[in-house]
Amino acid sequence: MSMYHEVMEALTPLVDAFEQLGIAYYIGGSVSSSLHGLARRTQDVDVIADIRSHQVRLLVQRLQPDYYVDEQAWQDAVRRGLPYSVIHLDTMVKIDLMPLKQRAFTREEASRAQAHVLEAGMRPVRVASAEDAILTKLEWFEMGGHSSSRHYMEYTDPFTSSAGSGEPVRQESEFALPGSQSSIGWVWVPQELEPRPVADRAFLAP
Repeated sequence: MSMYHEVMEALTPLVDAFEQLGIAYYIGGSVSSSLHGLARRTQDVDVIADIRSHQVRLLVQRLQPDYYVDEQAWQDAVRRGLPYSVIHLDTMVKIDLMPLKQRAFTREEASRAQAHVLEAGMRPVRVASAEDAILTKLEWFEMGGHSSSRHYMEYTDPFTSSAGSGEPVRQESEFALPGSQSSIGWVWVPQELEPRPVADRAFLAP
């Protein structure tokens, strides 16, 4: 059983409901960074989704058998543009539902997300790209005043490619967060990516 088994058990009914209702989504956070680089068990799952107020009741009807959900609290979170969490009852995995913000970075991130099979024999799910996993961790690290060692380790850990012999394929590339007065430093990213510096703070602004 892989590290993603419980994650996929928790995600499958939710993702099925999203697809039935035509709700755009992708998975970010530790699932994305684990898939592309430093593998570690996650305490919760971050899902970015474009949920509208009129869809909440339909989601609750589909999800109540499998999750703890509160329709009123969820409606309020959607109206205010805030995250909302659901808990999968069988696994007790918490899924944090982040609103799909109307900013250039988030829309670009959504367009680059791709389908991946995290657990053999289970459905594919859309996951943020390796490039965006790095940029998001850098953003959180910057917003936290460079105080989170976990975010620092996750974006500085080598991102590897399993092609060929399975040896890491690395390319040195520099990423700079908008608004930063100093260089963030160098990180390793997959050779097949074409990382681009982000120079405009408005790109990541809410």
